[in-house]
Amino acid sequence: MEKLNVRFSDKLKSDLSALSVETGEKESVIARAAMQIGLEALESYSETRNENIMTLSELVKFNDRKSK
Repeated sequence: MEKLNVRFSDKLKSDLSALSVETGEKESVIARAAMQIGLEALESYSETRNENIMTLSELVKFNDRKSK
């Protein structure tokens, strides 16, 4: 596995911690699973015709801002 230089906002770190406690999994396991789920959702986004509402790029930027 390759390490990525990713920083999480305080909110996301708190959410990871809460899910870690709830599931009994390490925060790194939760983060990897969330990343995989998110990537799959992004890959299928244009197939759902949602790009008529917001482009994939706009969706990514919107959610990046929302996560801070």
